[in-house]
Amino acid sequence: MNLKEQDKFIKSIETLFNQKCDYIFHDMAEDWLHIDVLYLGPTEEFPFNKLITMGESDFKMPKKNYLGIKRNEYMIFYDKNIDVLKNKDDFEFFMNALFLPGICVRDQNEFIEPYHEVTSDFENSNMVSSLLIFPQVMKKTSEIVIKLGTFKKCMCLQVMPINQVESEYGDQYGRDKLVRDFFYKGKTLSESIYLAEKYRNTIVPEELKK
Repeated sequence: MNLKEQDKFIKSIETLFNQKCDYIFHDMAEDWLHIDVLYLGPTEEFPFNKLITMGESDFKMPKKNYLGIKRNEYMIFYDKNIDVLKNKDDFEFFMNALFLPGICVRDQNEFIEPYHEVTSDFENSNMVSSLLIFPQVMKKTSEIVIKLGTFKKCMCLQVMPINQVESEYGDQYGRDKLVRDFFYKGKTLSESIYLAEKYRNTIVPEELKK
């Protein structure tokens, strides 16, 4: 992104979450793209930590998604009590999960969209892959589309690390059903699973195996 696009992106994210960006991790990618990561802390309205890529959208995917967009940015949400600056393992886990979809897109020139799963070997975790979902904290799909220029838009997708049980459930019943049954189930945000975790023990109720 050029400076003008970065400014638009940051302002859009700040408007989306109704708060200022607290910190920017600069040039976090290990390849040719310059990718920064925005950090926004917990607020009363959005009581969790947020990490959001800025620069992934410089790479165009080989085809457009259903909204006619070829560019993605990624966000991951995690518990407000976790301080990634004080714990190296936490920092590496959330950053690795956040960057995994973009690496897949660039290395394999692959098209990815919501419900796409990217496998990985996460250290010190029982998660086995990153699943892309619509950010549940957003009220409308249009809120996650950011206009960077006259002909440049990107979609911001949430990264949700999932474990082996959840991955196998998605393989068997479909990832859209996985998301509905496990991550969008609560009537309110506080009742739903929407935060990334390093460890999660999942038991599939019998009534869901249909």
